Amino acid sequence: MDGIIERIYGAAVDPAGWQDVIDALGAHYPEGHGTLLNHDLSLGDGSFTVVSSNWHPDWVGKYNQHFARVNPWLRNLPRRPVGLAVPAEYMLDRAELKKSEFFADFLRPQNMVTGIGVTIHQDRERFLAVSYLLPDREDDRVTRDVSLLQQLAPHFRRAMQINHRLERANIEGAAAEMVLDQLATGFILLNAAGRAVFFNRSAERMLHQEDGIHLERDGTVQSLDARLAVCVSRVLEQSDEPAQEVAGALRIARPSGQPAWSVLVVPMIPRMGAIEAMRGMAAILISEEGRKSSVTADLASAFGFSMAEARVLERLVEGRSVTEAAGELQISVGTARVHLRNMFAKLGGGRQSELIRLVLSHPLWMIRRE
Repeated sequence: MDGIIERIYGAAVDPAGWQDVIDALGAHYPEGHGTLLNHDLSLGDGSFTVVSSNWHPDWVGKYNQHFARVNPWLRNLPRRPVGLAVPAEYMLDRAELKKSEFFADFLRPQNMVTGIGVTIHQDRERFLAVSYLLPDREDDRVTRDVSLLQQLAPHFRRAMQINHRLERANIEGAAAEMVLDQLATGFILLNAAGRAVFFNRSAERMLHQEDGIHLERDGTVQSLDARLAVCVSRVLEQSDEPAQEVAGALRIARPSGQPAWSVLVVPMIPRMGAIEAMRGMAAILISEEGRKSSVTADLASAFGFSMAEARVLERLVEGRSVTEAAGELQISVGTARVHLRNMFAKLGGGRQSELIRLVLSHPLWMIRRE
């Protein structure tokens, strides 16, 4: 039993392991044919997702091509509670089964007349179940067969839940990576130790230049400007709580004489329900001054800001401080702060870091502007 449970949780993180699970469980039902099957009642169709090795491929093909649609047991799936292992007769009286095409042309030629099964996942009218088709057997044998499957049912369910969560995470992760690779802004994700665990294509290009910013062999992002290490350390320390101001906004000169890097270091604050591993992480965003065209009008239109407010915001997002933004725009620092307060009022927030994160997550900032 312990060996089967170990295999089940192995399949939780590697779906290819379900084949091993079905085969290992089949050793307890040597006369039976096991399967992990799916069925959609709204379509009236389904298939064997995984089958034990003793199935003949021809019968698997026949089931998936035709007999899934005429399997009378599965019409009654809603009556079987998720996680409850039952004999086939719970689903349909055997006398009724024997009147069916499914029995005459699928079960009887394989010397099968009954079975056991448990639904391990249900999504509206879509069901996923572990099932074993069996020859006729004594009642006490059926009871033992069902009891074993019932003991394993909670583990099957937990493993399938993990499968689905990981699948969603993989899809979301792939989508996020694809979006980040479209950014003209370099994006570097740091773990709690300050080591890079991901960087997009733009960041890879920037780091490869080793022109003011580079990646060390230990995975840390380093610069001739000591302020970067200080900013990263400060932001990682505050990454569990929203920052009042963006602690890591700075400009880094490039030895090549090219325009300076605009650098923004921000804490990664996980959304409600996010995995705990996201806590304590930070991101470095790097842009090349003068390379990206102005998005002032886009910002004004997207968020309902005035052009004056949007001009201040664009510079803050690119890494300038309020004082630096005011200087570039040739306005007083007080005026720049008034624009900032007006933007807070329009969006219902009160933190510069929240304002910048909102802009960075907006599609207009994710369009590559060369």
